[in-house]
Amino acid sequence: MDNEEMLAITVLIADRTYRLNIRRDEEEVVRKAAKMIEDKLNLYGNRYKVDKDERDKYLSMIALDLAVNFCKMDSEKDMEPMADKIKELNLELKKYLGI
Repeated sequence: MDNEEMLAITVLIADRTYRLNIRRDEEEVVRKAAKMIEDKLNLYGNRYKVDKDERDKYLSMIALDLAVNFCKMDSEKDMEPMADKIKELNLELKKYLGI
């Protein structure tokens, strides 16, 4: 991979900065993911009145929450071909019945 395709960025998570070398086409997704983690951390912090010094303790709960959402999306994606097939069969049935 060319160095031209790589980009050095810095993201902030739990008051810590992380310098990452990523592909240029991944920048938006990486920044969005870092913001999502930071937003969830703030949500947990506000909900449970966590001191700023202890915020990093909630990172494992955030990781679990995001992983659960990812698994849900992944399983929904797996159902997409089945839903497409059902739509196709439904159209054929409507044609056959003259609806």
